[in-house]
Amino acid sequence: MQTLGEFRIDVRHNPSGNPLVDEIKRKGAALIDLLNDQIAIPVRNHSSAESDLAHFMQVSEIGRLKALAMTQIEHGVMDAIKAVTKPLPIREETAQASPKITAGALTSGDMVWASKQATPIAHGAVIAEGRIVANRIGGLYRSNGGWFAIEVGNRAIREYDGAGKLGFTHFPLNGYAFEEHQIRVWKEWADLTERLDKLRAFQKTEAFALLSIAEQEDLTAQGNVMTSYLVILKSRIVRFTRTTEEVKLDLDVLAKGLDAGVADHD
Repeated sequence: MQTLGEFRIDVRHNPSGNPLVDEIKRKGAALIDLLNDQIAIPVRNHSSAESDLAHFMQVSEIGRLKALAMTQIEHGVMDAIKAVTKPLPIREETAQASPKITAGALTSGDMVWASKQATPIAHGAVIAEGRIVANRIGGLYRSNGGWFAIEVGNRAIREYDGAGKLGFTHFPLNGYAFEEHQIRVWKEWADLTERLDKLRAFQKTEAFALLSIAEQEDLTAQGNVMTSYLVILKSRIVRFTRTTEEVKLDLDVLAKGLDAGVADHD
């Protein structure tokens, strides 16, 4: 009789050095431990695994275990997010009420979103040395040790000139606009965007391709990456669609791939 405990990811002895990665791994290990406390899977050999699975799936307790595991996964995702993020206080500047934004209003560590649209960041610009500079499309960008992101409106880009006001400038970004009366500044938490960027780097690894097996949805958002990492644990462990040896292989590949993705990005 074998259990899944011996195959868990133990971050205590093999930390990645990245708090977000370790938190996700820890939640996965905790889920395996949770199931291990209540389940023992008979695995005699590969050829008999399917019959063992069929027998196991007939156990009435499986429904309750699945529900319990899903609850743990949901909680794990939320806990992982909470572990690496803090509330980002909002402050608004309105052109009519405050025609000038003080020279120190936009500083290293600020994220700026300027749009009426309630959509994810689709167009990017870097704030460097007090100026909003047209850059490339999508994502969060680094400049002078600070991370910034901007989403723009629909007319023309305006720049923060460093002297305390927003003025018109002549580099349009795909026809979108930066409008001073829409400015909202979110104060970033230390290295939040750096961690998100590392998750994006992981998306380029071979291990990331495995996630699509478990979740047929858009995996570009960082929240979905975390969700999918836990979902693949669910698909391999909770549903028991493979033998324990194959579960071990999948977990090892994912763990090494995630660490490799972070290391490559560094």
